[in-house]
Amino acid sequence: MRWRIITVKPEFENITGVSKSQIDRQGKVQAAYNKYDGLDVNNYPVKLINVLNLMIEWDKPGAVFEVDTTI
Repeated sequence: MRWRIITVKPEFENITGVSKSQIDRQGKVQAAYNKYDGLDVNNYPVKLINVLNLMIEWDKPGAVFEVDTTI
């Protein structure tokens, strides 16, 4: 298996729209799941869709790709 890494700068929360208080209460994964469960993927933030698509079909050179959420 070939490993690939997606880093999110500065925070993954910036592309999920999940608040810090939700994450503190539920954890990152559960808070994101709760926010998007049942929501049509077309209504996800564009940067989140891009990260999910990259996870499904890697089209970047190299094994590491950084997503800058400040742009």
